Amino acid sequence: MAETRRDLLRKGGQLTAAGVVVSTAGCLRQIPVVGPMIAGPRLPPKKWVGAPGVIGDGDHESFSHVNYEEILNNESELDSDTAESFTEMEGSAWEAAGLSTEDAVVGLDWGGVSIVQGNLNKNDAVSALEEEAFSEETTKNDFTILSGDDGSEYPRRGAGVTGNRIIEGYGTSDKDPDEVVATAIDVGNGNEKRYADENEDFQTLLNKTGIGTITVGSTGEEVEETTAESGQFEGNVASGARYDINGEDTAFKAVYIFASSDDVNTGDIEDYVSELESAEDGILSETRGEATVNQDGRAGIIEATIPTNEL
Repeated sequence: MAETRRDLLRKGGQLTAAGVVVSTAGCLRQIPVVGPMIAGPRLPPKKWVGAPGVIGDGDHESFSHVNYEEILNNESELDSDTAESFTEMEGSAWEAAGLSTEDAVVGLDWGGVSIVQGNLNKNDAVSALEEEAFSEETTKNDFTILSGDDGSEYPRRGAGVTGNRIIEGYGTSDKDPDEVVATAIDVGNGNEKRYADENEDFQTLLNKTGIGTITVGSTGEEVEETTAESGQFEGNVASGARYDINGEDTAFKAVYIFASSDDVNTGDIEDYVSELESAEDGILSETRGEATVNQDGRAGIIEATIPTNEL
C-alpha cells in the first residue's frame, strides 16, 4: 500500500528539521515540504502548532499543512501516485468516523497530532468512532474526546470531535491519547504554549513561507558548516517549503531562515539550486523558466515554477 499523507508529511517534517527541504529526489512522493486560500488558512500553524515539550520531548517542532480542496481540484494534473498519497485516509480517525477525503478541506500535522477540518456531523462521527472500537473519555470545550480500545485497530490513539474537525492524537510516554488530544485543543484555544509565540525563528519562517496547497516547515539546531550540495547552510535555524498547485503549473518556494541576515549566503543557495537542476529526478530538473534565489532579511528564498505532473 502507498504511504499515507500522514506518513509523508511526518517524513517531510523530519527532512526540514535536518535542513534538507528539497534535496530528496522524487519530489512530493518523498518530500512534501508550507495557493493562497481566499479566506486564509483554516488551520493556521501560528494558532495550532504547540511549542516543543507541550506534547512529547524535544527542543524543536515541525508541521505540515495540506489543502485537500486544492489537491482534489487539480487531481487530473497530478501524477496518480502523488494524488493518491496526499488524499489517502486509510487507517485515520477521519476514515473511522465514516468520512472521506472529499469531506475534508484542510489538514495539519505536528508533534504526534493530526487535525483534519471539513464537513461532518458531530453526532454521526462520534457514533461511527464508537462502532470502530473507540470509547468516549471526556468532553472539552465543544469537543467529544474518545480513545481507541486496547487490542483494537486504534490502540494508543485518541480522537477529539467537534462540528467541523477531528483532532487525532497518539499517546506518548507521559501522556495518554486523550490527554494529547486535550492538549492540542488547548493550543488551538490559546490555553497552551504556541510555538509561534515562543520562538522567533518559527514565527519568521511562517511569515516568509506563508501557506500553500502543501506546506511543511521546521526549526532545528543551528547548522555549523555549509554543505551546499546537500542543502546544509551554516547559520540555518529553520527551513520550510510551499507548493501552490494551479492547474498545469505549481509555484514552488523553499525558505531557509538564518540566525542573522549576515549569515545568508545566496551564492551557497545558488550552488544548491544548480545541484537540484542537474539532478536527473531533482525537484528543479524541469522548471518553467529560471529558478531564482533572493535574500529577504534573514531568509534565503528559492522560487520556481514546475510542471504539476512532475511533482
